[in-house]
Amino acid sequence: NTLSLHDALRSEINPGEEAYVQLRLEKPLTSQRNDRFVIRNYSPMYTIGGGSIIEPEATKAKRFHEEYIEELKIKESGHSENIIEKTVEKLSSDFPRISDILKSLGKNESAVNENLNILVLNQKILKLNGGDSPVYIHINYLNKKVATLLKLTSDYHKLNPLKLGISKEEIKTKVFGKNIKQKTYDDLLFGLEQNKVINLKGKFISKYGYEIAITKEQQLEKNRIIKVFEDAHYVPPKYGELLEASKDKKNFVMIFELLLDEKILFKVNEECYLLNNYYKEVNPKVKNYIDENGSITIAQFKDMMNTNRKYGLILLEHLDGIKFTKRDGDIRVLL
Repeated sequence: NTLSLHDALRSEINPGEEAYVQLRLEKPLTSQRNDRFVIRNYSPMYTIGGGSIIEPEATKAKRFHEEYIEELKIKESGHSENIIEKTVEKLSSDFPRISDILKSLGKNESAVNENLNILVLNQKILKLNGGDSPVYIHINYLNKKVATLLKLTSDYHKLNPLKLGISKEEIKTKVFGKNIKQKTYDDLLFGLEQNKVINLKGKFISKYGYEIAITKEQQLEKNRIIKVFEDAHYVPPKYGELLEASKDKKNFVMIFELLLDEKILFKVNEECYLLNNYYKEVNPKVKNYIDENGSITIAQFKDMMNTNRKYGLILLEHLDGIKFTKRDGDIRVLL
């Protein structure tokens, strides 16, 4: 196996000197941290030098990279707690389990669980729910991500004063990336909420303490829209017609979206919005009717809900879509 040798601090090493070097082999080699090695020349045969392995799974390192060299010094020192802390910090963006930490260490550390627990107690790393086994992240990584999250929410609140916050999925993608599992993400958000860093409102995330400040005029418009839908019952007004009739279209859009976010209105489809309280009455009425009669037709549903054929069909197709009912010819039955 031939290799090229790259010194981390200088261009050459003289006889009798020691240095941190990275060995780049032409073929893979199995090794563990603290394994000894000897470098020999093929022909003529003579010994060049030797040493011990500090980082078996190292990435390609740049010369004079001070942070990387400091990490090597910690690993070389043999202090397990410091080594494990540095390893967790390096792997935090991958949300590592113990198996990942051990693999990166390059050697089965004794008492790795004990050292991880000490680091958790000292608030240097955070233990999170990973499903079948816990995951660990460094507090420095978390602090950086929290700073990014808070800037995103602050900017969002300024641009969208009538929105409850940014969706959880958007924060997950933009801040924590694709490596975080849903259970870990939920546990992390719960912790941030408990520590009064963020507010969780359904599927939305906002800065802690943020409240929507609605003006008197906006409250009047909000009440007006609600009244229109209350009076319409199951023959609701079209969104486009409401928008066209509004005096301040931008304001109308913000308030309408707020009503959806607050679950005062429910979106059945692009053509049909109902008051959420009215929507909640549909399923039990349909279930009771089918339990008593065996099935329901569009005409029967239309009469029961006091709606027209267009909205009756939209609502029944919605119930089919959420697997509550199933169409069988001209009738619907429960699934």
